[in-house]
Amino acid sequence: AAAASVGGRPRLDEDLLEENNFLVEWPSCILGSYPERFLELPEAVPVTIMQKHQRYFPVEDAQGRLLPYFIITRNGEGPGEDLIRRGNEKVIVPRLEDGEFYLTEDLKTPLPDRLDALKRVTFMESLGTLYDKTERIVRLVAWLGEALDVPAETRALAARAALLSKCDQVTLMVGDGKLAALQGLIGGHYATLAGEPAAVCQALAEQYLPIRPDDPAPASLAGKLLALADKLDNLAAAFSLGMIPK
Repeated sequence: AAAASVGGRPRLDEDLLEENNFLVEWPSCILGSYPERFLELPEAVPVTIMQKHQRYFPVEDAQGRLLPYFIITRNGEGPGEDLIRRGNEKVIVPRLEDGEFYLTEDLKTPLPDRLDALKRVTFMESLGTLYDKTERIVRLVAWLGEALDVPAETRALAARAALLSKCDQVTLMVGDGKLAALQGLIGGHYATLAGEPAAVCQALAEQYLPIRPDDPAPASLAGKLLALADKLDNLAAAFSLGMIPK
């Protein structure tokens, strides 16, 4: 009803819904808003800030496009609704401004130009840097593509995605940990802005799927190759260090 009052609907995440349900004893909803300029950010940025940081429910239109509103769950009803709304609106704006700042600064360095920076980031102790991991993933993608008889054009696209796959780890948006949930997604967005092929950008965005058991697998073939290679490398790394499931 809160979302419908502005012609929208809530974007429901089941885990967030359950969390909100258990945060309060008598849940009621308050509609808040934020400046429309933040809708110019990649959609995943405000959505992640609302869901992961603030435990808000984003509001979208009938076509699934984000609207400049969010829903807060409060405990109980009664006086103070305006105060709660204003307080939450005041809190979310600086977080969205952080996302805006990260985006502006990150775009000063195109995604492909960040490869060398991966040499300064450790992947796992005794297993080298993220650059070393990138090189392994590139080789794994080539091996998988050949073993699975994937067309040469798709293999080339997957190899390019593999090369760029960890570059968003050294961006402000992902690297400082505040919006780490955007890894992959923001890399795909930055790759688009850098003029990379659409298939490469999609593979970057899909590389961590599935994250949870009920998540979909990557939709694209290049994305499947990249996701498999990344997960296989993680497994091999863990086993090589003796981190073996019992």
